[in-house]
Amino acid sequence: MPVVSERAQAIRAYIEENPSAQINDSWPMEFGGLLVERPVYSLPLTLLCYNLKNGRYAVELARLQADEGYELDPTNAADHAKLRQLLLSLEPEQTELLKRDLQDRGQIYPGVITPDGFVINANRRMAILEVLNGEHPGGQFEKLKVQILPDNVDDRDLWRLEAGLQLSRDTRTNYTPINELLKLREGQRAGLSERDIAGAMYGRSTAWVEESLGRLAIMEQYLAYFGEDSQYHLLDGTNEQFIELQKNLRALEREGFSDEERYEWLICQFELVRAGISNWDLRLVKKMASDEDAEGRLREAVIAKSQPGRAIAQGDVVGAFKAAKATIESKDEASRPAVLLDKALAALKAINKDDPHLVSGENQYSFRKVRKIVKELEELLG
Repeated sequence: MPVVSERAQAIRAYIEENPSAQINDSWPMEFGGLLVERPVYSLPLTLLCYNLKNGRYAVELARLQADEGYELDPTNAADHAKLRQLLLSLEPEQTELLKRDLQDRGQIYPGVITPDGFVINANRRMAILEVLNGEHPGGQFEKLKVQILPDNVDDRDLWRLEAGLQLSRDTRTNYTPINELLKLREGQRAGLSERDIAGAMYGRSTAWVEESLGRLAIMEQYLAYFGEDSQYHLLDGTNEQFIELQKNLRALEREGFSDEERYEWLICQFELVRAGISNWDLRLVKKMASDEDAEGRLREAVIAKSQPGRAIAQGDVVGAFKAAKATIESKDEASRPAVLLDKALAALKAINKDDPHLVSGENQYSFRKVRKIVKELEELLG
């Protein structure tokens, strides 16, 4: 049954009244893993709308709408302009290259739209064409070449199409890691199974999809723990850290840690991510959890002090992690006493003897422990 919206009717009327709008009888479209032949049309930009479900800028759109205080309406002229500006701002260098290419060669590959004019693929090209048309009105930049999807396409079909065009291993472009994860979630919510999602993306396995959706769930738990639900922009640059966090949790489960213990280490790692501990250093967490001394340092400074809605001071978290890391490294180097002695010597030399806090009770206790160990070593060496 034909889509009956006002915009869909306007598009059909334009094609009927302008036979030259159809510029190609057949062009292959990858759809659900198959090549489907669909004609190509050249349609005025005024008949088309940006797609709010475009996964390439899901996080950025959410932030813009939060700043504006309402959900943008792509059919509204003012909101249309805001969406265009958002698209143009995402990758300025890449946008400028594409702009030059469109100026020099024109649009080579068609975009894809729904029957009522929402652009599924080619949103950024449309944004650039609108800019070019403003700079050179009434010329070659006032139309977008598109294929029109069938009337009976549902949300699952639309997701499969966009995933095939933009998220496959050999074609994915312009998706940040968190936007990619959110796009997977969108496919899941459209009713697709993990297997269906993997099948639409070519080159991705069901296990990869399951792991990715599991990571997104952990990321959302992280945001909720700190009282920042749905603030996905705060996750920029953390994907690799959460990959390690996810591996650590699986390792702890294999090693027999209880649900309660794994939850404690989940929250501890949330604090470590928040404090900027790198993904490389996070690899040490599974060792720290199994080492009594390293675990004790993190438990005292991080695990015991963690509270929902409030992050521990970054310096305290980093300090505790460095101490736990030093403990692990020292034990790894137990068979290399010269290395440990050099480290101990460097640490002792670094102490500021003029620091008024040096004589505190805690430091005096630590000094007595150092002196005891030195005495034991002296006796051993004769």
